[in-house]
Amino acid sequence: MAIRPADVVRIEHYAPPTSRYGGNQNVINIITNKHESGGNAGISLEHAVTTGFFDDMAYFKYNKGRSQIHLQYSGSYRNYKDAKTEEYYLYALNDTLYEHLNTATRKFGYFDHNILLNYINRAEVLLI
Repeated sequence: MAIRPADVVRIEHYAPPTSRYGGNQNVINIITNKHESGGNAGISLEHAVTTGFFDDMAYFKYNKGRSQIHLQYSGSYRNYKDAKTEEYYLYALNDTLYEHLNTATRKFGYFDHNILLNYINRAEVLLI
């Protein structure tokens, strides 16, 4: 959602120490003259058909006046029918060196769903 420069009263930037030293978690608070309505939506699809996985996400965010609603879904799927495992052991026992290699094929998979729903009501803040 775009905001016209004439409607912006001020912009506040918050960078707590945890974001400055450990990540990119910054907060930008845009104070406007009036409350704007609008929203955005999108999807992100990441698939690897030959190996059997996907990481997909869809989101929807809508601002109306002082309120905002945000809905997000993400899913992860793995299905490896022939996952190869290998364990290698090397150890000494009673001055004798032992070596063991164990290989196997197994199935590995999961299907995770994550749903996020936020509702925010602010007095003077337009969140984007």
